[in-house]
Amino acid sequence: MSGDVENIVLEILKHIQAEIADLRGEISEGRAEMTENFGVIDKRLGSVEGRLLSVEDSLRRQRRDIAGLLVIAKSAAGDLALQIEAVERRTAALEGTR
Repeated sequence: MSGDVENIVLEILKHIQAEIADLRGEISEGRAEMTENFGVIDKRLGSVEGRLLSVEDSLRRQRRDIAGLLVIAKSAAGDLALQIEAVERRTAALEGTR
């Protein structure tokens, strides 16, 4: 009888040992798959980071261009104001001579 119990315990232990080995294999496969997936994610992240840097560069250039255009527009508006003022003075002078 004790031999049967020992055999059953040994069978249970062998079964547990086999399941532990299977679990270790699954964990190892999961780690390999996770490492591969992280590689893909790192690649995508690098691509997104590159695009973000490109967008930031474009944004800086556009801000600089807009600032330049604003300076040109203010200068043109100032020149126009001076020209309008000269026309108004001439008009006033002509109206005064009548």
